[in-house]
Amino acid sequence: MNTQVKELWEKTLNTLKGELTEVSFNTWIKSIEPISLENSNLRLGVPN
Repeated sequence: MNTQVKELWEKTLNTLKGELTEVSFNTWIKSIEPISLENSNLRLGVPN
């Protein structure tokens, strides 16, 4: 995963932390990981 993807995801996480309750963030968002960025599309991975 490249630096651009990591930076974009960190900014997104910070925004979501400000919008969601801690419980909601930890339940639904925290375990999501960025996979790739192609053609302005961010691909995310989630636990199975």
